Amino acid sequence: MAGANKRTRGMLMVLGLLFIATIVIICLTYDSDQPQQSFKSRPLSWDVLTNTAPPTTTTTTTTTSTTTTTTTTSTPPTTTTTTPTTTTTTTTPATTTTPTTTTTPSTTTTDVPSTSREPSPSTPPSPPTSAITTTPDSPPPLTSTTTTQSPQPQPDESRTTTQISTTTPPTPSPTTMTPESSSITESSPLSTQESTNTTSEATTPTTEPYDKTSTITANTSESTTGSPSCTSPAPIPYPQPTASKSANVCMTAACKTLAARMLDMMDHSITRPCEDFYQYACGGVMDDLFLDPENPQKETRHFIMEHLKSLSPEDPELGPLKVFYDSCTAAEVESRNRTFWLSNINAALDTVDSIGPWLAEESGSADDSLISITQILVGMMKIDFAPFFDLLLDVSEDGTDRFVLKLTPPVLLSPFSKDMGWAVCYSEHLNRTLEALGSPSSSYDLNEDYEKYLECIREGTGLHARLAQMTRAVKELGLMHHFNNTNHKQGAEGQLVDSLMDTEFLLIDMSKALPSKSKLREAHLKKDFKNVTLSYLEDKFNFPMFKVEWVALVEGLFGHAVDPDNVTIHVYFDDDLHAALDEIDFIGDVIKLRRIMLILLAERLYTDLVEPAQHALGKLEYCLRVTTELLGDFVSTLYLKNLPRLQERQQKMKEVIKANKEAAEQELLHQPELKPEEMEMWLSKLRSMSGEMASPEPSHYLLPGINETTLSDNFIDNSLILLTRHRSLMYQHFLSSISSPAVLWSHFLKPFSQFGISLYAPNKFLIPYGAMEAPFFFWDVPDYINYAGIGHMIAHELIHGFDETGIRYNGTQRQILEGYNYLIELSECLSEQYRAPQSLEAASGLLANFTLERLPLNEVLAGSGAVRLAWEAYELFRSQKDKGKGTPTMYTVPDAPQLPWLDLNPQQLYFLRIAQVHCSATSDIHMLPLMEKEHLPSRLWVKLVLQNEPLFTEAFSCSTPLHRQCPYILGSVPAPSTP
Repeated sequence: MAGANKRTRGMLMVLGLLFIATIVIICLTYDSDQPQQSFKSRPLSWDVLTNTAPPTTTTTTTTTSTTTTTTTTSTPPTTTTTTPTTTTTTTTPATTTTPTTTTTPSTTTTDVPSTSREPSPSTPPSPPTSAITTTPDSPPPLTSTTTTQSPQPQPDESRTTTQISTTTPPTPSPTTMTPESSSITESSPLSTQESTNTTSEATTPTTEPYDKTSTITANTSESTTGSPSCTSPAPIPYPQPTASKSANVCMTAACKTLAARMLDMMDHSITRPCEDFYQYACGGVMDDLFLDPENPQKETRHFIMEHLKSLSPEDPELGPLKVFYDSCTAAEVESRNRTFWLSNINAALDTVDSIGPWLAEESGSADDSLISITQILVGMMKIDFAPFFDLLLDVSEDGTDRFVLKLTPPVLLSPFSKDMGWAVCYSEHLNRTLEALGSPSSSYDLNEDYEKYLECIREGTGLHARLAQMTRAVKELGLMHHFNNTNHKQGAEGQLVDSLMDTEFLLIDMSKALPSKSKLREAHLKKDFKNVTLSYLEDKFNFPMFKVEWVALVEGLFGHAVDPDNVTIHVYFDDDLHAALDEIDFIGDVIKLRRIMLILLAERLYTDLVEPAQHALGKLEYCLRVTTELLGDFVSTLYLKNLPRLQERQQKMKEVIKANKEAAEQELLHQPELKPEEMEMWLSKLRSMSGEMASPEPSHYLLPGINETTLSDNFIDNSLILLTRHRSLMYQHFLSSISSPAVLWSHFLKPFSQFGISLYAPNKFLIPYGAMEAPFFFWDVPDYINYAGIGHMIAHELIHGFDETGIRYNGTQRQILEGYNYLIELSECLSEQYRAPQSLEAASGLLANFTLERLPLNEVLAGSGAVRLAWEAYELFRSQKDKGKGTPTMYTVPDAPQLPWLDLNPQQLYFLRIAQVHCSATSDIHMLPLMEKEHLPSRLWVKLVLQNEPLFTEAFSCSTPLHRQCPYILGSVPAPSTP
């Protein structure tokens, strides 16, 4: 019996093994008929299969004909990438649970609507390791959620499809690929700080980023990868750039990253390049609240901050920089002990008072003969505070390479913060825009709103906010004893009220006499001044009560004696300035004037060091801004000591400058409007023009006045020391050569700046190393990309030498270039275009209607001409670079490489980068500066510049423009070929 049981168990075991073997053989037989791809084998490139941009995932989905429409709410902050596909196969395989993609060896026809937008590599978070698979030619992944869709075509829907028949060859036996082995994980980019500067405001989103959207589900089946099915908004058809059809494609990591970024910034809807190129190039930035525009300032500030944090206070060269920065960040905590903090500021006033007893306590019989207005002004201006007028440096125009003085209405802002009046009036402006957004038209008149803003600043709630700040400053800084006039019925309180009223009336009257910010800015840019000597000021600006001793004032600021007949001064708004100072003299009482000046100084110190209006005391932005402004020479040294590839950057910049100058000379030689003798003058100026770069030696930038013992952990003392040094260094340059590198890169620009500057009289333009960063410059990309960035910037500054102001200088001194008359037509043509009524839609949907003055003309003129010049410079550089030595006379320059996934030729990509460098997520808070600055809004700039460029019209086969294209500034422009 036992033997029988054993035999039975043996037979059952054999039958079980035979059954298992049969199942295995059946599975292997079935699998052997299915073409598999080895894990190590390279998959076919997506652009070969579909002629579209590659997807970020590889999944297999068994499709059905069922389409389900659902309503979902997208979940922030992930972005969904959709890859709609419709697949028809001759054989439908059985459903399998293996994660390996399997298909039958048959012909597959694929219709691929061009509806997906490739992601940018710059947006976190990183995806789960099992969610993403890529091919070697895929762009860097951005999104963390992936969806596969097969939507049904919608009625009347325009859809671009590419139909390709592909026979899949048999492959080796299958290899199971686990999710871990096929996925990639993208690390989050370095965190960057918010960018701020003295001329722009922070951006505040005004719309909700997520809305309920009707979407179409992929289908009713599940992916064989095991990933859950997801939903995303129904795609909108658009003429998407497809994979490059050229064999010459740049496939470096830098090119792939840049191409993915460019795709992400573009508008993937029905927008056509010829209709609205800014929307075509930048629509993705405006539509995606999580996609930041390219910001070179943010990158540079982040770079400086990282190296500043790691700097030691004991560093023998840069230690003072770290000491000051640390004292600033510590102020956030120390200032909470308000009594201690305010007493320190009160003690600091002794620094101002050290030049004279103007802060002495008053008595009922104060002797006004002991009060020197000149001494008070010297003390204020030494700490960089000029409430009534300012004495700065200007460039001499007699060809002597030296400075002269500039007398102007106040222009310099505090390096710490704007005043409380700005904060209040700006808030009112934002409230008005919100009200307009809720109106039926969702629009408002920016010019009218700006007038309300100015009224608020000059005599409205902004001025009242300043007066309240003045009251707090005087009381909290312990200055009430300076108003102890025993003759006043209400004592010090009553005297303070009277003094505040006098201050209010004076500020209102002066604001009416002085020019607006836009007029003042225009005069400075166009060098519209009166050339006088110091003796002239002594005669004309001589008032009975407001007795400014101009020679003594200059000597007090310079620290040495001067000859009034040999000191040249450029006076801006001579008559307006005289009228404003006459309002001060109208006060008629020097003691009253002294109290007003004390109140204004107290307000400035209180706003800067106690209650800043922009950033909280001791916060990151506050401290970085103050440190950069007051210790710019130390920051320059820190920046250059840590900047990689410095010599290579300098060499690249020299090449681009050289190419632009050579191309400009060739263009001028074809300018039909210039006579031979006139052309020689223009060419002479161009040839003598120099593009300056900062010295690569960091130690060249440290200026005197600071050592390891100068600064301490007391932020208030440090601030006053550095304010005094800041103004003193400026006046020390008065006797220096303008062409000195130390002067060029400390007075006019810093090496870490992001934009260039043009100097008319010396016939120079400066290009900082900070401009050699994205979006202006990239390593390992085709040259036309960089010529659209740093190349355009250099061309822009070069052409400034021939704008409405530049033609008044012949290259050595102020002497107008002959033959400039043809520029009048160009200037008027461009002026008519941008001064016409304009409309600008913000990210919130608010429509701002406005008209501009003449201030932006030179910027528009230079920007427009630079688009053509930079392209001509690129073609010249490429021909010289590729031809080399010893090549035949008949030589064809090889085609430039294209970027992956973008079916655009190099010239089209050049114009795309020109626009994308200027992309901005337009917000309402960027609208006010339009009234005060020379730079146009990005959308308007791109429109004006490109609509006047025949090369752009030809590159995108646009129809003939309805408007007249303005002429090219340097040479004749051939008419574009007929599309």
